[in-house]
Amino acid sequence: MACGEEETTTTAAPATTQAPTTTQAPTTSQAPTTSQAASTTTKPEKAIVLRVAHTHPVNTPPCIAVAEFVDKFNAEAAGKCVLELHPNQSILSIPDCFDGVRTGAVEMAAFPIAIFGSIEPVLNLPEVPFMVNNIQGDAAYNKEMLAIYDEVLTAKYNMKPLFCFTVGGLEIWTTTNPVKTLEDWKGMLTQTISPVTAKVVEYLGGAGVAVDFLEAYQAMQKRVVDATLQSPSAVTTLNLQEIVKYATTLY
Repeated sequence: MACGEEETTTTAAPATTQAPTTTQAPTTSQAPTTSQAASTTTKPEKAIVLRVAHTHPVNTPPCIAVAEFVDKFNAEAAGKCVLELHPNQSILSIPDCFDGVRTGAVEMAAFPIAIFGSIEPVLNLPEVPFMVNNIQGDAAYNKEMLAIYDEVLTAKYNMKPLFCFTVGGLEIWTTTNPVKTLEDWKGMLTQTISPVTAKVVEYLGGAGVAVDFLEAYQAMQKRVVDATLQSPSAVTTLNLQEIVKYATTLY
């Protein structure tokens, strides 16, 4: 009976109750659910981590400058790429920094440029004497040199310089006598921290002693040297004020 029709007596007629029902038809309950279907949600990409080896101890002016760069980069990269700063030669010693970047042993490194002047002569430029006569000129000079470093390092050494800065000119710090004239240089045992400083000391009449620049305090304390060429920031970084007696400023 259908709703809205008159009732009849056709009870002998073939019943339609045996007709195929739609209950056996495939149901949609077997269709893949969204929980079983491949998810279209993009998983967060794993951050690219780049290690930055640094020669200086933490909280020293050169390390602070690089740390500020690292923090700014990480904030802008928003987790897609992360710079990890490793100060105080914790993953690379000073002599290994240049080749460490060149060969891919570490992704990045921060180091005094001229200490590798024996590998590439262009890297001597930061410590060439008489190029500037004030700190502002020194900063501008270093900025201009970046393009030259970039050309050479990219072409020959599989690396690219990002930025450079000055911590001041190399000044003369002594434990014995002040340096006022060329006569004062004669025979003075002087720490040389790069190929350039070695030549400067030689031409001025001193006796150069090759010592890692971070070892100035120990070298003077043990009388290995009587003098060193260091930037003003190195004095506080290395606590040289505890042991030096005289300083000759360059600008």
